[in-house]
Amino acid sequence: MGVLWSLRILLLVLLVPTAQAGAAQAAESAQATKPRDLSPLLRQVTQEQRLPAAAALVIEGGEIAAQGVAGVRRAGRPEQAGLDDRWHLGSNTKAMTATPRGHP
Repeated sequence: MGVLWSLRILLLVLLVPTAQAGAAQAAESAQATKPRDLSPLLRQVTQEQRLPAAAALVIEGGEIAAQGVAGVRRAGRPEQAGLDDRWHLGSNTKAMTATPRGHP
């Protein structure tokens, strides 16, 4: 029974530092993967281009590398746009293609 207890204690001593190192690595990884904030850049763009709002998202390697939002939800209203807002992604391709060809 003494040998079995010694093995359990040895195993516990070996596992505790590994678990602590794993937790530290996970915390470092979470900080390293925190997305870069693009909001200041988008704020500048919305002011220069006189846009009500703009949002951007950069994905690298399946992870969010950068994100941001700036501006208001509706022109003339004070409610700020947010990262959780829904955005209408319309397509202007047909209008842009028809314009150079002179078709309505």
